[in-house]
Amino acid sequence: MAIKQFRNGSSVFGDNLVGLQFASTKGTPLFSFGDFSITTNIATSQGMLPMAGHPLVYNYQTNGYNTNLNIFINFNYSDITNYANYGSLSERLRAAVNGIITDFPAGAYYSQTLYGLTYNSATNLTQFQIPIAFIYNPYNITLTTDGLLDNSVSGTTLRNLVKYYDKFVLEYNNEETPLVGLTSDDNYLTISVNGNIFSATTANFLIKPNYLERENAFKAFDEIQQFLLNRDSTPLYTATFKYRRYTDDTLVDDTTSITWETYFYGYNPNINVNYLEQYITTLVNIGNEIDEIKSNLIARFYISDSIIDFDTPDQKIQKMLQVYGRSFDEIKKYIDGLAFANTVTYDKKNNAADNLIKNLAETIGWKADTIYSSDDLLTNVFGTNTTQVLTNNKNKTPYELDIEFWRRLFLNSAYLFKSKGTRKAIEFILEYIGAPESLYEFNEYVYLADGKISVDELESVISLTEAQTGTVIDTATIPVDTEGYPFILNNTDTFYYQMPTYQQYFEKFPGLNYGYELTQEIDNKKVWFVSGVTDVVRAEYIDESYANYETNDERLILNNKFIDLNLKLSKPIENDVYNYYYTTLSGNTWFSQWLNQTPQGLQHFLDETYSRLINVRNRKGISQYPTLYKVYEEYLNASGTTGFRYIHVLKYLDSIGDYWSNLITQFVPATTISFVGEKITNTKFQTQKYVYKRGIDEGSVFTSNNVSDNLM
Repeated sequence: MAIKQFRNGSSVFGDNLVGLQFASTKGTPLFSFGDFSITTNIATSQGMLPMAGHPLVYNYQTNGYNTNLNIFINFNYSDITNYANYGSLSERLRAAVNGIITDFPAGAYYSQTLYGLTYNSATNLTQFQIPIAFIYNPYNITLTTDGLLDNSVSGTTLRNLVKYYDKFVLEYNNEETPLVGLTSDDNYLTISVNGNIFSATTANFLIKPNYLERENAFKAFDEIQQFLLNRDSTPLYTATFKYRRYTDDTLVDDTTSITWETYFYGYNPNINVNYLEQYITTLVNIGNEIDEIKSNLIARFYISDSIIDFDTPDQKIQKMLQVYGRSFDEIKKYIDGLAFANTVTYDKKNNAADNLIKNLAETIGWKADTIYSSDDLLTNVFGTNTTQVLTNNKNKTPYELDIEFWRRLFLNSAYLFKSKGTRKAIEFILEYIGAPESLYEFNEYVYLADGKISVDELESVISLTEAQTGTVIDTATIPVDTEGYPFILNNTDTFYYQMPTYQQYFEKFPGLNYGYELTQEIDNKKVWFVSGVTDVVRAEYIDESYANYETNDERLILNNKFIDLNLKLSKPIENDVYNYYYTTLSGNTWFSQWLNQTPQGLQHFLDETYSRLINVRNRKGISQYPTLYKVYEEYLNASGTTGFRYIHVLKYLDSIGDYWSNLITQFVPATTISFVGEKITNTKFQTQKYVYKRGIDEGSVFTSNNVSDNLM
């Protein structure tokens, strides 16, 4: 008979199941914490921790180019609806215009006589005076001595020319020249600039902030302001609105472009009262149409109409709602940004924040170093602090160049990582940093033994050494096969491939003063298809797979993993000389008769000219190789050539800098011995001549102590 068991509630449910319960004043339960409870930590504080012992991680003020640590989302800024949803777009547009007028990095224009114009060639300074009354200054930049009294004149340093003139440039004839001196006596400005830039005593020019100050000012504008001041557009400052609106009760897609016109010198936005009123009215009308369909959600949907209908005369309720809407839009912007926090594209639309690009690169395996140093930044990236080409369009700051550099590397990471350990990956990076094939020398090598060793002779040497030293030579450690050819041993603790003494191991066998004589030969091809192993000729004249050596047996060649990669001073000159003779002149050269064969590449051309154009009859009697140098000399004197000289290439090498070597080493296998850097050498046409000792060589043409007598 089955037995039924009955349990009381105390054995099934916990006594604290209901737990802490919150109720109304009449006892009606509102909600319960169940089996959870609330406690309060009222422990006393342990006191303030001293900060003196904690080092600063990094001083972000040192570089002067990106001191803002905020994360800015890269939206698709061509879509105006990304800027306003909960708040009113028309009010944002109105406020944006006012903010631009206040903070725009404005300039002052002058088009009159230059008084007291002088140029000092010793100091390379031009000085002149201009009357303040004739300066067109719509943005009220401080030009009088009042600017020296108060740092807050006009609210910003870029509106105080007298005190902060070193932040300004003079734009004349489409070039910008920094101001090196400026004083004011309330009637005239006395200005000093570098160089003799004026050709007459009358000139039209604009004084405005330098490119770095301008870029910092533009980056400080919010999204709406940058949208209105679109510097990528033609004409300048053209905003294009793509939105939906009602037309005859029909919802249609519309595109409207509105340009904020500039003054006649093409930089300052026009703030003439009549024009500005018309411009703002057009913007507000567009904003109102978008508010009816897309934006201003709080006022249109989240608030009762009765609240707005009974608003105060000064619209305090509406203003408060706009403040809430603006705050919600800011929060929504970062929430939306999470959807593409790991997205990286070339156009930067709906992308990860710029600040995070290098973090993403490090996540997938890059060592994302900064591509510039603070000391030589302006010189390496932007050139020296002299005249600059005029542009009112968007320029990239050094910080942005660094981010863009890593953005593009990140997008090509799949190809680069698949190609790691090959020439293609290295060549890609070199071309990416602006080093074409004609600028760098990239060589791989092999060891070439002088010949096979006599096995009988080797055994005799071993026996003699053992008898003399009283030691036993371990023949298993000698890298020679049964026929006397070099033999790669299995890896052990004392021998392994590409160890530091790898070459010496073959040149001097362990315990013996005996071995092969090895020479290092360039072999950029490495993979060869041959029909036999004897009488091997390895000749390949294409530069990227160049090789030119021979041996009587394939087995005398030892592979190694040594590479030599340099930005070479002489190579661009040699390459241009080669192109002149074999592209421009199609090989119709005056020295072709002395060459064995027509060169098939740069390195082959250099080998042929160097080995064939040195006259053995006069090589001792003069200080250079005249026939060889004539190849370069005629190139320099020919019309239509680039006429490269060392100074031209040196300037370009300096502009590249040395950061590229850190990138290269990330794609060189750990077992490869690499030498990476710059190589400063003469060209083959100006090779340093061997200095022979003075004297008479018996049996030769040099039979006189008089050098001139030996010239033929």
